[in-house]
Amino acid sequence: MNEAPLATIVGSNTGLFSPQGVAVDASGLIYAVNDSPIGASPPSVTVYAANPSGTLNEAPLGTITGANTGLGNPNGIAVDSSGNIYVANANLFTTVGHASTVTVYPANPRGTLNEAPIATITEPFQDITDADGAADKGVALDACGNVYVTDYTNSGDFVSVYAANPRGAVSGPPLATMTVNYPVLFGPVVSAVAVDPNGLIYAALGIDADDGAISVYPANPSGTFAGTPVGTIAGSSTGLGALPFVAVDPAGPIYSTSFEGTVINAITVYAANPRGTLNEAPIGTITGSNTGLGFPSGIAVH
Repeated sequence: MNEAPLATIVGSNTGLFSPQGVAVDASGLIYAVNDSPIGASPPSVTVYAANPSGTLNEAPLGTITGANTGLGNPNGIAVDSSGNIYVANANLFTTVGHASTVTVYPANPRGTLNEAPIATITEPFQDITDADGAADKGVALDACGNVYVTDYTNSGDFVSVYAANPRGAVSGPPLATMTVNYPVLFGPVVSAVAVDPNGLIYAALGIDADDGAISVYPANPSGTFAGTPVGTIAGSSTGLGALPFVAVDPAGPIYSTSFEGTVINAITVYAANPRGTLNEAPIGTITGSNTGLGFPSGIAVH
């Protein structure tokens, strides 16, 4: 499909700059995380009204920004069933040791807020010898509210799982740590994570400059384990690009964005419940000059 979008949020009033991720809550409110690639602009979370249509250059309903918020190079965002907001921060330019964090904010923000988060999860993976250190790229929640975070580090690529409803400063070990394995020479970069209503975990992987994959792991992980996927979407026929992002429709279809690779600036859609290794064409592709897509770096389904 090369169709125009139903709505576009764009313009100087929106507060958007280099948005890195997007989420939608149960009421349809739209959440974006914003951060310049070199950390030159203050990071923020901007919130927009539900059900937009047309081209909108409106100020956000709420903006979370400021030194008290704990935001640092945010890359991913998720919203739980109560409306609480979870942001994955890479902290590449802000923290000695480059420890990644997930910061949690109360539901229904309005106005411009420079408030401390109600919870901060500090990730155990960091490397003070590397300017990139450990970097969160994605965060997701399961039906119970457990928090899933991606990490890519010098020592490996992981999905970490934390208990639901965190409060205060959380620095203990995760409930589970899943090492992501993929048969390539230098290992993948875990660019995003999603969890379906049955608890299956979908890890989006950047494989090389042109290729990506989505690996699917069993529900309810515990302890430390090297995940063996129950299914993998990979191969030249899939249209997956270098750093895919992933979302799962409650009805089952899997959605991914690609901005490099076989198909540039595209959303690709795959059948629900993959098993085995699948190199199949997507069941749907949104791409073309009418779509308004340009280097998509996040996706959500409502």
